[in-house]
Amino acid sequence: MINKNIGRNDPCWCGSQLKFKRCHLNREKQKPLERWEASKEFNNKFSRRICSSPDSFHHDCSKKIIKAHTVPKSSSLKAIAKDGHVLGMKMSLENIFKNRGKPRLEKIGINNASTFNGFCKVHDDNIFAPVEKEAFKDSAEQCFLLAYRAFAKEYYAKNSVSEIDNLRHQADKGKSIDDQMAIQMQNFMFDISTRTALLDLMHHKNFFDYALENYDYSSTRAVVFSFESPPPIMVSGGVNPDYDFNGNLLQDLMELECRLDSIYVTAFYDGTSGKIVLSWLEHCHETCKN
Repeated sequence: MINKNIGRNDPCWCGSQLKFKRCHLNREKQKPLERWEASKEFNNKFSRRICSSPDSFHHDCSKKIIKAHTVPKSSSLKAIAKDGHVLGMKMSLENIFKNRGKPRLEKIGINNASTFNGFCKVHDDNIFAPVEKEAFKDSAEQCFLLAYRAFAKEYYAKNSVSEIDNLRHQADKGKSIDDQMAIQMQNFMFDISTRTALLDLMHHKNFFDYALENYDYSSTRAVVFSFESPPPIMVSGGVNPDYDFNGNLLQDLMELECRLDSIYVTAFYDGTSGKIVLSWLEHCHETCKN
């Protein structure tokens, strides 16, 4: 409940750390956030251009940030494309509104599918050359790089999510007091989960950066499945596994004080056979091996 005696100069009840008069005072009378404003802010955050390579590599970054493919374009996406397009989900606020929040597959050109603005041209070319320009031989280095690319995509996306907190905070403009409370409670819970996930990712980033900086891939663990034909779904991403295939608990995702272990999944076509690679690093082995 909101304290009815809250003063204009008191901290706002929503937890923004702003004074009430500069935050939620008379918010129900404020003009609702325009959809185009929200879409512009959302798209800006999810299209920001950075190089995700280790900080120690940044002295030789090129100025050109590219659309880095998380799934190899030439061999993988072409294998399942029709007329140069694949089916995927477009990440935009317009699509969320249009589809009423429900995931919906749409045609995406292979040049734009499974991409993010997460590497400069120099580091995308140099770091991932062993998986882009060499035959896939299940090597520790190649399995590490597949995990690293999936990790970099997750890290980029989660940082983008964290940067739209101001947009979410304004979502209750023009709403009733009850709706304001409901929206800000959702924001509060969302913020906790996002900050916790970022702490997990920063923890794992230390291990990925160390391996890259020292060309040491001995901590890589992986299981590789091979198929005669391309997998119908190409994917690159990471998850925090909570249960094994027999329903046994691996780790409690609600244990916010502990850093969660991660496993990375890449499905692709190497030009000869289909591959699904489950990969992780040694510090996550006790969880992921099961």
